[in-house]
Amino acid sequence: MMKQSTKEISDIAKTAFTPLYTRAKMGFELDTHLVAHSFEVILAVNDQNVVIRTKKFDEFVIDFLELKPDAVIGNFGAGFCTRFWRVDNGQVLWMNFDLEEIIDIRNIHFPKDDRCKDIPCDFTKEKVKWDFDLIIAEGFFPYLKKEVALEHITSEIIFDLSKKVSNKWIKWSYEGEEIKGLNVISNDRLIGNRMSGSRKMWFIHAEPGQ
Repeated sequence: MMKQSTKEISDIAKTAFTPLYTRAKMGFELDTHLVAHSFEVILAVNDQNVVIRTKKFDEFVIDFLELKPDAVIGNFGAGFCTRFWRVDNGQVLWMNFDLEEIIDIRNIHFPKDDRCKDIPCDFTKEKVKWDFDLIIAEGFFPYLKKEVALEHITSEIIFDLSKKVSNKWIKWSYEGEEIKGLNVISNDRLIGNRMSGSRKMWFIHAEPGQ
């Protein structure tokens, strides 16, 4: 298949290429195939911190599915996430949500599976209404204002935040404090690779609270 140009998509959508490009460079099979055969990847950098984060999310989801193999999972701000194909146990129902322009690309290039749905959603304008067993928001909530992000947490959730950085896109940073409206079950610090900026990230497991 001829590579699809990505020059016409919005700047915010282009940020989805960094995780995809990094996973490809680290040898994640489906990601490597997509970069090699499907996309003209632009404005992407090899961010080693993404791999640390991705492995942490994968491990949590695998453990979660061992306890609830038929879980309904909402993947918010999915971008070009390929986690479903890494953790699929044959029973999970998976729903990827992101901007329409991202979903259009996924519909063209990503594998199809009856238990993995790609659904367009602008989280700044609409709220996802579904009874999820687990919500995943990897690399997504920093792009939303805190009060907007919290509106979308309706069930158990895992997400990440990082300390304040100089980036026009980042709207929510975190330094380990309590989060009003959430019951934070755990918040683990993930220390980024020094060669890629030594960014301190937090992996947060939470549920709706007071």
